[in-house]
Amino acid sequence: MITAVDQLTPEDMHLGPLLVIAPALTAMFADALLTGLIGLRARRSAEGTRST
Repeated sequence: MITAVDQLTPEDMHLGPLLVIAPALTAMFADALLTGLIGLRARRSAEGTRST
């Protein structure tokens, strides 16, 4: 969700750093497996938003 919104915002606004909190938010209401999957997805999304 954060990555999709990041694509829709102007280029000077970067929401990629919010991906860090995705696993923490998931841990509040999910089990360990789902939290791990969300963390993995957040990491992969963060790698895709890096600029070189």
